[in-house]
Amino acid sequence: MIICEPGDILLYDRPPNLDTRLILKGERMEDPGEDKYFYHCAIALDSNWKIEAQGKTVAITEIDYERCKVFRPPIPESRVKAGLAAVMQCEGQKYDWLAIINDGLSYLTHGLVHLPDTWIESVEHKRKVCSSLVVLYFKAARWGPKFGLRISPEDIYDAVQDWPVTGQAAG
Repeated sequence: MIICEPGDILLYDRPPNLDTRLILKGERMEDPGEDKYFYHCAIALDSNWKIEAQGKTVAITEIDYERCKVFRPPIPESRVKAGLAAVMQCEGQKYDWLAIINDGLSYLTHGLVHLPDTWIESVEHKRKVCSSLVVLYFKAARWGPKFGLRISPEDIYDAVQDWPVTGQAAG
């Protein structure tokens, strides 16, 4: 059985409803060659709880092991703590629907149409989507690649795919 540790990255690939199926459709439009698509990501706080941006706010919720794949990137414990401290400060922030609209425009037009970057940047420090929350974690933990403004769960997967939790296949 897989047990999460603080800082583990949780990725979701089985959408439970129409909203998340639409996100996966967008991911497939953006990158049709992939064999696996993720629509959501979160960060484990311990073996029972995660922090995620979904729906209305950034919130702490129970880990739903049956629905996620778990990855453990090689981040030193002291830096995991710094990353978790940064994302914990986001608890209660509103969900960034502007970023979702931006992603939708970008997916539908294959990147030709999107909202101005300055709008996205101005809202990003006050609101989060799931992938921007994970990017904040990585940045505070000083780990991973440099990410741009348009980040998706697929980009998070690309960063952590080499570190699935033991007993679980990456693909």
